[in-house]
Amino acid sequence: MSSVTLFELKCGAKTEKHSKDIGKLLKWIETIPFDNEIAEIASIIYQRLKLKHKLIEFRDIFIAATAISENLCVATLNIKDFERIKDIDLIKI
Repeated sequence: MSSVTLFELKCGAKTEKHSKDIGKLLKWIETIPFDNEIAEIASIIYQRLKLKHKLIEFRDIFIAATAISENLCVATLNIKDFERIKDIDLIKI
C-alpha cells in the first residue's frame, strides 16, 4: 500500500476503533514509501494530465505513481479520475 494511501486512511479514521483497525491492517500489508523513483513517475503523470487539461488530485497521482513503480493495481472507488492515467490497472471496489 502506498504511504499516501496510509495517510488517507489515517486522516479518514473517525473513531478510535477505525484507528485500531488500520493498525491491524498494517500488520499484514507492506507500506511503500514515496521515493525519488515514484516522484519521477508522478511528475510524468502530472505533465501528461496537465497537457490534456485533465488534472486530478496530487494524492491520486502519487498513489498511481506508486502502483506503476511497483507493478501493482489500484483498488479504488474513484475509478473516474484514475482512468485518466495510462499504464495503470484498476480494480473498482
